[in-house]
Amino acid sequence: MANRKDSIEQEVTGVLHQPWSTRTGIAVPSTDSVALNGGRVDMYATMLYADLADSTVIAMANREASARLFRAYLALCARLIVGRGGEIRSFDGDRIMAVFVGGDSNFRAVSAGMEISWTFANVLVPLFQSHYPMFVTGGYRLGQAVGIDCGEVSVVRGGIRAHNDLVWIGRAPNVAAKLSNIREGQYSVFVSEEVFQTLPPQLLYAPNTPQVIWDILRPAGVPLPHVICTRWWLPLI
Repeated sequence: MANRKDSIEQEVTGVLHQPWSTRTGIAVPSTDSVALNGGRVDMYATMLYADLADSTVIAMANREASARLFRAYLALCARLIVGRGGEIRSFDGDRIMAVFVGGDSNFRAVSAGMEISWTFANVLVPLFQSHYPMFVTGGYRLGQAVGIDCGEVSVVRGGIRAHNDLVWIGRAPNVAAKLSNIREGQYSVFVSEEVFQTLPPQLLYAPNTPQVIWDILRPAGVPLPHVICTRWWLPLI
């Protein structure tokens, strides 16, 4: 019987030499639509990550409050993402990852991000502040950010049989995740130049004015020459 080292070495060698069974995707793949052994889907997608701020500090201070906060935040994000035609493919603690496809995927992803920001500030924050004084007088702030990028991605299944999930590979998922980690002033939606260049006027200007609602940042830790960001929201009606 092979020992564990030999078994893993054989598995890694198999991955190195196994040919891909690649197809081009036009719909967001699910786990059961991508083969575990050699399956790969290549597609163009818009990736959205939404991430709570200071979640580790909050969780260490009050596990009860953080459990309810994480659950409420992920629920509101999921509802608004799905409402804009996005598909959720990952929950990771206090973070959610979603995929948008189609000709207007950037518009729908940014709209969802701006709706998430409005709902967080105007629904979730007041309710949690009224229930937990720590968010008013305890020095624990409630904040979040959404990061969005677009581009060609490859989707594979990582793991072993009965213990695996989809892995999203390419610039867009990695950049979107990094954008959602930016904590800069009152900005809450961060997008790449590629996303920004496709947005229609209703997401570029303040209502009935020529005022552009986006600014440019050059934050550290993001592999882009600059990032486009906004503090504007889309109210739910």
